[in-house]
Amino acid sequence: MSLTTCSITLAGTSLVGAKDDKSNYFVSVQTIAEAVDYEDTGVLSQQIRRSKSLETLAGKAFETVNRRIGRTQVKMINARDFSILMLWLSKEGNVKADALLTAVLSEAIERRIDSALQVETSEEEYERRTFEFFRELARKTFLPQFTSHLQAAEVCPNYGAEVNKLKTALALPLQPIDSYTPKQIEQWSGGIIRYDTLRMEGYGHKRTLQRIAHVTQARLG
Repeated sequence: MSLTTCSITLAGTSLVGAKDDKSNYFVSVQTIAEAVDYEDTGVLSQQIRRSKSLETLAGKAFETVNRRIGRTQVKMINARDFSILMLWLSKEGNVKADALLTAVLSEAIERRIDSALQVETSEEEYERRTFEFFRELARKTFLPQFTSHLQAAEVCPNYGAEVNKLKTALALPLQPIDSYTPKQIEQWSGGIIRYDTLRMEGYGHKRTLQRIAHVTQARLG
């Protein structure tokens, strides 16, 4: 299968990206390891294959694939798995992964690869890919992650009310996440990441919601 490679930059870090003739996107595991400060690519590859928490987060067995570049076999993961891997590493406390995840949320890695390869893809296709990815994260990952924080803080058993408070802080409508537009899904997912980051920095639940609301109000003017 034909594979075209390129260099892309995320959060000031250079990664090797690739796209095959079936429009599948990949990122080199070696350059990922270097970007998140792993001295040994093999260690990261083993974690990808064996981590049960990563498998749970992804909702499937997580694996690398070998792709030939010239005469060399290179380990890669697909672009969607890259984003999930960065989320998992970020949750594990990897600061570099957190920065890479934030960069991916601002501009999809598929778009970055196409730009580097000077390939044109329709905006509708980007929107479709982005919406599907964020909707799955919002449903399977971010909402349980948020409620687990509430359980740890023993806020109250009414998690629905607290979820609505977060939606309000993000200026989002109080309706099911599945009914959100692609832009709203992206906003919700980014808000959960900000919530998680602030909680890890030691802020309490209520203070975190206040800070998110303040940022939202400043953004909206």
